[in-house]
Formats: sequence, structure tokens, C-alpha cells
Amino acid sequence: MDGFGWYNNSGAITIDVSTLGSPPSPPVSVPEPATPFLMALGIVALCVRRYLEIRHC
Repeated sequence: MDGFGWYNNSGAITIDVSTLGSPPSPPVSVPEPATPFLMALGIVALCVRRYLEIRHC
């Protein structure tokens, strides 16, 4: 016993990988609308911050 309740555990792992023909085709490009939106939001936030810093001087 290894202290966690595993009896007769040698720690060996056996993996059998077999393909059933050709590999699956990758999906058509997945759009990520959040990425451009978040980048635009960050740019706008930086512009607003700079505008407010200049305006208060």
C-alpha cells in the first residue's frame, strides 16, 4: 500500500493509440469576437486616460 489506498500499484501506464482511418479534419476557423473587442476596449481606455490626464493639467 502506498499510503493512499492503492494496493498493487506498480505505477506503470500503458497507452494504446490506434487510428480508425484518417485523422479528423480541423474545424473551420473559430471566430473569437471577444479578442478584438477586448483589445479595442483597452485602446479606448488608454486614450480616455491620456485625454483626462492632459485635460487636468
